[in-house]
Amino acid sequence: MMRHGGERDEVQQCLSRIVPGSGRAHINVVSHVDGNAPLHGACTHGHVETVLLLLGVPGVDVNLANRMGRTPLHCACLHGHAQIVQYLLRFPGVDLDLKDCRGRTALHVACNLMGRVDACDVDVAALLIEAGADIHAEAHDGQSPLDALRRTRGRVVADRIAVYAGRALRAWETPCVRSADALFRSSSSS
Repeated sequence: MMRHGGERDEVQQCLSRIVPGSGRAHINVVSHVDGNAPLHGACTHGHVETVLLLLGVPGVDVNLANRMGRTPLHCACLHGHAQIVQYLLRFPGVDLDLKDCRGRTALHVACNLMGRVDACDVDVAALLIEAGADIHAEAHDGQSPLDALRRTRGRVVADRIAVYAGRALRAWETPCVRSADALFRSSSSS
């Protein structure tokens, strides 16, 4: 039950058994199979109510990584659960730029899947960018989320996502153009 997120009533019943003050040790217990904690399972399977219950338990670790290095945020992004991503982004201390075993952030995960799944992932990517996720973070293969956007959806969609998220990204400029722009800004401020 806990490995897969479970149903609301089952989770509430399990949570009621946690002795006050010892929730920290139990709420983050991980599966010996995949290293997932209950929050990973709920995020993976899209159990919104369960995620909300788990986030309300004192001591829950929203940045806990499983054996693949994925956090609950990675799991929600991997499966396109935009509503869960929104709740995780509001949780104090959530780290948007933690990397999995392949060096991928949650934004990498959302951007890499966009070529294969529905538009929900565009929403997930926009939420992450809007929240301040690093669109230039490099994975172990040297690819950034922006590279993944370009590859899976093309430059036009990548630009639209950046605009949608309220960002003025200049990722398509060459280093020469960026240098000239920096020179212009510094000379106009003098």
